[in-house]
Amino acid sequence: MGAVGGIDATETVSFPDWTQLPLDPLLVVMAGLEAPDLVRSGAACSSWRAAYATVRRLRIPTAESPPCLFYPAAGGDPDAATIMSPTTGASFRVHLPDPPLRRRSIHGSGHGWLVAADEASNLHLVNPLTGVQHALPPITGLHNTEPAAPDEQGNPMYNVYQYESPSSTTPERLAYAASELRLYMYFKAVLSCSPCAGSACVVLLLHQSNGELSFARLGDEAWTWIGSDEYYEDEEWFDEGYRDAVYNEKDGLFYVLGCGADIITVDLKGNSPVVKGIMKDVTNFDNLTKYLVIAPWGDLLQVWRKTDYRSSTTPEVDERTVFSGVVLQDDRYHELYTKEIQLYK
Repeated sequence: MGAVGGIDATETVSFPDWTQLPLDPLLVVMAGLEAPDLVRSGAACSSWRAAYATVRRLRIPTAESPPCLFYPAAGGDPDAATIMSPTTGASFRVHLPDPPLRRRSIHGSGHGWLVAADEASNLHLVNPLTGVQHALPPITGLHNTEPAAPDEQGNPMYNVYQYESPSSTTPERLAYAASELRLYMYFKAVLSCSPCAGSACVVLLLHQSNGELSFARLGDEAWTWIGSDEYYEDEEWFDEGYRDAVYNEKDGLFYVLGCGADIITVDLKGNSPVVKGIMKDVTNFDNLTKYLVIAPWGDLLQVWRKTDYRSSTTPEVDERTVFSGVVLQDDRYHELYTKEIQLYK
């Protein structure tokens, strides 16, 4: 028989059998994959599926990936979530450890991890790819929150102490159901690095009352409140009213945005927090949703989002999840939408 394309047709052409790749090098390769590729690799064959399961079981740290969208999966599985890559359009389903995703609320993310609150309003760091989960200090570890007596049905409650106005001298005590306080208490949680770094990972928390700041390192038993005047170098800067924050890896500082568009830096590298003001407020009104963004070229940008309500044919919020108080039925049919976005450098 003659040659075909330069190859003798009688010869047997062999190809590498990638299904027989040893486990150790396969784990090294998988740990370096981006999230969509890592999940897809587990569907290649049974041996690769076993390797992917090992990555999850051993909590092997995975590579940094471009941002992905995370949302509950369609269907009746309360533990399932969908991760979608905007850059490729690929989406895949993952399963999270208990408690079920639909019983949690998400209050921050970074480095492939989520900051999620459970039904007791306690925060956890969750990696949706590996399934690893770390508990942060409990909500009672905040300076203004304590356990309270259960309600008439035996459900756990918390007391939150806050000042009614800046001129108040005595804090007011407010009672909240444990399952509802998370929807009121937490503004945003920001990570300094991946929780794989252990105690080097710092979480800055913006919370009630009115945008106060607290922080914790992985393994801490309580939150440290950044509310004492000794932390603030200038008396013109306040210990509350903050709405957003980002971490800058280049200088190791948290940048925090106030409701008046003022900006402070928070240095948590030493034994005590150091707060410095870098931009004074430019507006007296907290009438816009404001965000801080670090541009790829290093500039610090402010994004102001103006929102409004319009009529909707479906309820915006399930009334069972609305924190404290009565929600008028008509209000539930008002849909919040973005009316205008402004960008400032």
